[in-house]
Amino acid sequence: MTSLDSESATERMVALSACRHACANCTQTGWSDAQGAVLLNAEGYRTSSGQPCRGQNVWYRRQLWGMPSEPADAMTSDRLRWSDGSYTVRGGGRRLG
Repeated sequence: MTSLDSESATERMVALSACRHACANCTQTGWSDAQGAVLLNAEGYRTSSGQPCRGQNVWYRRQLWGMPSEPADAMTSDRLRWSDGSYTVRGGGRRLG
């Protein structure tokens, strides 16, 4: 078993923080997880196995960090309608009873 030196652990924490910030920016701009993966790849991020990021990786990280899939202002405060007035799935279900 090999131990990690403090410098590489620090670098990983900085990279993870930057990745989290990039994912949050993608959510705020309304990008899909796949579009977020393209951005992360362009910025040089890779998975822990060195592979390019995919939409599934971004989705997993969003879930892990508790980030929504859409910007907060895309829905009404009760989360039953989108900002354009159309119903969300939950809102439609409630409306139909």
